[in-house]
Amino acid sequence: MDDNGCPVDEVDLSDRELLQLTELRDDGRILDRPSLTVERALFLGKPVIRIRVTACATPPVRCEGVVWVRPDPTTRRASREDERVLAERRRSLDTPFDSRPLPCAGLDDLDLELVGSGATTSIASPIIETLLRRRR
Repeated sequence: MDDNGCPVDEVDLSDRELLQLTELRDDGRILDRPSLTVERALFLGKPVIRIRVTACATPPVRCEGVVWVRPDPTTRRASREDERVLAERRRSLDTPFDSRPLPCAGLDDLDLELVGSGATTSIASPIIETLLRRRR
């Protein structure tokens, strides 16, 4: 793409080029490793290489040892305060699996028969008893 966001001519779409771009994920310069896909695509009728990077669930992400932020239309090095905020976000996501929300789940996903049958009570009762003993 050029600086105006238009596709350029004569893009190398070879498998070797796509593999080289995919290896950006694993070369150790970006930590934590991002979820990254590289594929051929068409944009405005011209072939391009599309690189899709999914936002990291555990910020901050370092590129060559530096954390970058994009608070507005500019991209800049993260300040200590920026990194502190990102680290807080990471800690908020470091919770046990069973206490994390599942954004895509809805009420229809609940097994109301299981919940109403008392099976959950019998499963949870040893845990509850242990917690109560620890409290005493």
